[in-house]
Amino acid sequence: MATNSSPSDSKTPTISGSCLCQSIKYSLTGDPAATAICHCTNCQKSTGSPYMACAFYPRSQFNITQGGEHLRTYADTATASGATLNRDFCGICGSNIFGSKSSNEEMIIVTVGTMDDSKGWRPQRELFCRSRLDYIPKVEGAEQFETTIPR
Repeated sequence: MATNSSPSDSKTPTISGSCLCQSIKYSLTGDPAATAICHCTNCQKSTGSPYMACAFYPRSQFNITQGGEHLRTYADTATASGATLNRDFCGICGSNIFGSKSSNEEMIIVTVGTMDDSKGWRPQRELFCRSRLDYIPKVEGAEQFETTIPR
């Protein structure tokens, strides 16, 4: 993933992002703990696309830099894991920005499409492959899971 270096620490990657209307902006520091695309039907409906591309970051590496007052949360309780997935989005334009599971609120799931520069992003895993649409090919080199990652 392409990153911008901060002047204070040229070795720590910094990524900026925003919603469609630019009302909410955020920054991420460091590398993601994991990257994935999720084919579950909830992510399909939430994003309006065949899957959600996402990066997992510790919450401590995520900072809302503008427009936090516009953030809204939808508590998705109909998940396969049984844990509520809080889906955070812009209350003005509706862009899905990030989410967090009630079972692990210290890890956030950032939607890659909201990152300002995600050209080098590549998923390490594909989740809920059983719900992958027929015309979507497997990502070469990514781990494949029929549902979620086994514990």
